Amino acid sequence: MKTIFYFLLSIFTITVGQSQICQNGYVICDNQPVTINYMTLFKPAYTSADMPCFPNKSSFAQVTFYWKMADQGGLEFDLIPLGAKDDIDFVLYKLDESNLSCEAWNPIRCMAEGPDLIDAEKWIPCVGITGLSASSLEVETLYGCELPSTNFLSNVEYQSEDIYALKVMNYTSFDGFILNFRNNPKFQSADQFPLEAVNLDEFDSIIVQSNGCIKKLGTGLTQEEEVAGSQLVSLFPNPASNSLNISTQDIQIISYKIIDQTVKLLANSKVDGEIKFQVPIHSLLSGIYLIDLKTQDGGNVLRRFVKL
Repeated sequence: MKTIFYFLLSIFTITVGQSQICQNGYVICDNQPVTINYMTLFKPAYTSADMPCFPNKSSFAQVTFYWKMADQGGLEFDLIPLGAKDDIDFVLYKLDESNLSCEAWNPIRCMAEGPDLIDAEKWIPCVGITGLSASSLEVETLYGCELPSTNFLSNVEYQSEDIYALKVMNYTSFDGFILNFRNNPKFQSADQFPLEAVNLDEFDSIIVQSNGCIKKLGTGLTQEEEVAGSQLVSLFPNPASNSLNISTQDIQIISYKIIDQTVKLLANSKVDGEIKFQVPIHSLLSGIYLIDLKTQDGGNVLRRFVKL
């Protein structure tokens, strides 16, 4: 993974222990592909215990999936980045239903390959599609890129009732990925998952897309940064018709981006370190949008708003 994304966490970074964030994400209840369109900007401060093959590193953009098996076999999957050369890494955990506390998560596969410890012309095998495959023998790769590399880890033999969590990170961009399961594994319904999961709301449905069954666990993907960002940045009125008023707690904003439901960039403007300013939205169609605020210290806050 590129060193540039290991910047010091800014004042917008939320330092939250894993016990507070590990049970947020999406419960998968069938084997249909899942697309994450846009990786949000939540950057929890992980420790080496939380992320076993990422010592002293911090996740840049991440999302977690959960599932409970309904058959037995060999678990294989592909993680296909929407940006062909993006560095997608992951940790697969096996969970104990009798103790789902974050400290009890058992990491069984850890992919950390990426382009930072080798000649820039030679790291292509360590980015792009990754996942689990029966053709690989590795169970863990440390950060960096040591050739030869397949960018895959070995499959996992599972039994019915086994529970897994898959944490996926993008260290190269905010673009998302496709999670595709091989060999048609069977998953139990969301109602049988030991933690309560609910239907996706309209905003989650912009980011997470699947023709199959997928439910939201806790705050999902998008809400963590939104909730934390609201402590630092006020955005009003919301919904709005003509403009948004942005006000921060003495945090200087240097630029903003507006992104629509298709993850298309609609606006990208500088605001010269303001703490209070207006964003014109009168030309937008009615709907739900994301606004990505970049701070002078290199941090980001992602918020959603509704255009009337």
